[in-house]
Parts: sequence; C-alpha cells; structure tokens
Amino acid sequence: MTVSEKKYTFPQLERPLLVWDGDCGFCKRCVRTWRRWTKGAIDDCTYQSGGYPKTGPYRPDFQKRIYLFEPNGYIYSGAAAAFRSLQSARLRFLDRWYRSSPRFAALSERAYAFVAKHRSAFSKVF
Repeated sequence: MTVSEKKYTFPQLERPLLVWDGDCGFCKRCVRTWRRWTKGAIDDCTYQSGGYPKTGPYRPDFQKRIYLFEPNGYIYSGAAAAFRSLQSARLRFLDRWYRSSPRFAALSERAYAFVAKHRSAFSKVF
C-alpha cells in the first residue's frame, strides 16, 4: 500500500482531495467517471493548478501517479489512492480488498504502473 509514513496537517481540507495530471487525456476521462461515482464526496484538482496541500520534504510525482490527500493527514498514491477515493461509492469493497490482500494490492499497483507508463496509448483507446 502506498501511504505516507508521516501524518501531515492539512487544515484547509474539509474533504479528501484527489490530485491528478491535467495534461493526461486518459486521466481526464477517468476523473469525469470518478466524479459521477463519488457524487461530490471528494474534491479534485489538477496538480498544474497548484491547489493541493504542500507537504514539506515529501515531493509527490504527479506525472506518474494520482494522489489522495485526506483531512486526517494521510496521503495515498497510485492504486491505493484510486481505491480509497471510491469509499464513498458502491465500490468500497475494492479498498477493503486492497488493504486485506497483499496479492490484490501488488497486482493492482502493477496494473496501475503499467497503465500510467502507457497512458498516452490508453488515452487513444479509452
């Protein structure tokens, strides 16, 4: 599970915030779907907007992974962020599987890394 080791303070966050790459066509389509599924329970912004919490020495790599900043101070990235962000949707079982099954978590992260590496091709297909 990709989670920050340190708990940060994000006083400006009232709800979780998903940060994604606005230059990625595949990401844009995914976020549109994600917004419908979460029905406003989670905020989102592109990393290019700079509207995300600053985390001191921790430097997220927004061009390779999505990041979920939670008001409680934890940061999730990659597949962990995707599944965690869906807790407000009917897909919360994915987060439970991710947390309880090391095999599912590893497979999810590998699949996420593959898609992220080839996102320009996925942008054309999806």
